[in-house]
Amino acid sequence: MKTAHRLLTPVWTVILTLLLSQCSNMLQTQAELRDLNDLIKSLPDEPVLIYDKQDLETVGDDLSGYYILMADIDLRDGAWTPIGTSGTPFTGTFYGRGFTLSNLTITSGETHRGFFGYIGSAGTVTHLHLAGASITGTGVTHAGAVAGNNEGTISNCVNSGTVTGDSGHLGGIAGTNSGTIDLCDNTGTVTGTEYIGGVCADNSGTLDACRNSGTAEASGDYVGGVAGNNSGTISNCYNAGTVTGGSYVGGVIGEPVVPVSNCYNTGTVSGTYKVGGVVGMQGWTPMEGCYNTGDVSGRTDVGGVAGYGNAPISNCHNTGHVSGSTHVGGIVGITDQHIEYSFNTGAISGGDSTGGIAGCNNEGVIYNYCYNTGDVSGDQYIGGVVGENVGQILQCYNSGAVTGAGAVGGIAGLHGDDVIWYCYNRGPVSGGSDIGGVIGYWIAPFSVCYNTGTVTGTGGFGPVLGNGTTGTNTCYYLDSCASGGNSAGTAASETEMKTQGTYTDGDWDFANDWRIDSAINDGYPFLRGSPLDS
Repeated sequence: MKTAHRLLTPVWTVILTLLLSQCSNMLQTQAELRDLNDLIKSLPDEPVLIYDKQDLETVGDDLSGYYILMADIDLRDGAWTPIGTSGTPFTGTFYGRGFTLSNLTITSGETHRGFFGYIGSAGTVTHLHLAGASITGTGVTHAGAVAGNNEGTISNCVNSGTVTGDSGHLGGIAGTNSGTIDLCDNTGTVTGTEYIGGVCADNSGTLDACRNSGTAEASGDYVGGVAGNNSGTISNCYNAGTVTGGSYVGGVIGEPVVPVSNCYNTGTVSGTYKVGGVVGMQGWTPMEGCYNTGDVSGRTDVGGVAGYGNAPISNCHNTGHVSGSTHVGGIVGITDQHIEYSFNTGAISGGDSTGGIAGCNNEGVIYNYCYNTGDVSGDQYIGGVVGENVGQILQCYNSGAVTGAGAVGGIAGLHGDDVIWYCYNRGPVSGGSDIGGVIGYWIAPFSVCYNTGTVTGTGGFGPVLGNGTTGTNTCYYLDSCASGGNSAGTAASETEMKTQGTYTDGDWDFANDWRIDSAINDGYPFLRGSPLDS
């Protein structure tokens, strides 16, 4: 085998070689020039320059060496043997300089498959592009285009090839990661049975500023555009590719068990249970600053941001179409935690328990100016904010159209427990029976609410309350919004509804909680501190 270009000359010769090569490539960016300058400052005495496939094959001879890729290399002739194993991992440095390794093929061998089979904690791979890679075969348990398993650092790498197998832990960049992957991009296709990720299948390390625009598909569970499962840190990542699976399916992450922040999805997401635009299921960890614009579909527990939410959600939003059968919501399908400062503008369609913010609020609190402007439709328990509510809804509002067969409300379809307070509806509400401008069917109290949206139904309908078992408190409605039906609440004309003096009860606090401005909200009351409050 040909000996690689190992430099035994002084470091200044290495520097000159690199600079001459750099100057000949007019496409190099200023950032890459800075990277090269940093590299030059840290060069060891004996770096190895890689010009061709024969040079590349020598990397496995010294797993702790320093390697610099000097040209694009085509690997189409013959299958590639991954560099490093779990027993003898790669612990050196491989600097790709933005060059491309094309047509990498791996069909058998180690269970850890990729250009690198196993990168150890001291290993670093940067600025490497892989195009047309094909990593396939039976018995693959950890596979990625760059590495089957990474414990070190993978940075500024790109994959446009395919990773497929008959098992799990398959990722576009790495199969599993307990180290750091940052600034990496996958545009290739990743398919397997479970634990499938566009960037990384199973992350217990750090993923930062990574993106996926390829397809991530699993026949089973735990699949995400960025990561299938996460117990590490993921931030500033996004997905634009198609994500498909069974349960725990998310545009960014299938299931995270640590906080997720500043991530978003624009791709199409589909599955069966616990399907979300950003995460399929929150694993008892908060989400903040995340959003979805892609279409999301599933059967049960389907949400624009999270399918199943069992941790707080803050400052998140959805603009995509969300559809399912049960527990379908613009932000979350079902939650038992807090949701605040979040909104939905996308169309939400489901069967039972469907809402603009949450399909089902199971003893959680939805508050601090959550709002919906998207159309919401379904069968039973359909609400502009929450479909089925057995928790608290505070300081929320809806202006989207709400339609369903039974128990349909501008704020909540069914209000079964706790309290609804300081909320209002301005969207039309229609359906069969138990149709209300604020609440469709209720068992628990609510107060300090109003409705101006039209209300129509065939039985048990009303401008504030469709049907229920206890009385209302301090609620108002526009006298033209419904003809007949339940008379709960106080009727007022349009002029009266836009006049502060109409709301005489002491719970209507215009000094601290409400405002009226003729130029805002069509002159009707709105909440202080909400997005409408300028």
